[in-house]
Amino acid sequence: MTALAGFAQTATTAASTEDQIIQLTQRWLAAGHSANSGALDALESEDFIATTPGGEIVTKSELMPEPGSANRLPKFTLKDTTVRVHGDTAVLMASLVGEEGGPSLHATNVFVRSNGKWVMIAAQLSRG
Repeated sequence: MTALAGFAQTATTAASTEDQIIQLTQRWLAAGHSANSGALDALESEDFIATTPGGEIVTKSELMPEPGSANRLPKFTLKDTTVRVHGDTAVLMASLVGEEGGPSLHATNVFVRSNGKWVMIAAQLSRG
C-alpha cells in the first residue's frame, strides 16, 4: 500500500505542477495583453528569450513594454495544452486562439523551478 500511496502523491504533484504551468502561461498572456511590465518581469527569468511568429529572436528587455504603453499582444485563449515536467524543468505546448479577430498561434514555453518558484526561460510562438 505504501508504494501505491507514493504513486498517488507523485501523480497528484505532477498534475498540480501541470496546472500551475498552465496558470502561469495564462497570466503571462494576460500580462502581455495588458502590457503589464511588472507581471511580465515576475513571470520571466532575467535571461528570458523568445522567438516571435516572424522568426525573430528577442530578449526580455526587447519585449518589455514601456510604462503606460497600449496593449501589445492580442488577447489569447489557451487550447489543447500539453505539459511535460522533468524535475525542475517544464515544457508547455499549446494552441493560442486569438480573440476579437486576433491571430491563432502555436506556443512552446519552457519553465524552470528556481528557489522554489517557476519562471519562464523561453517561449516560441509560431503561426498555425
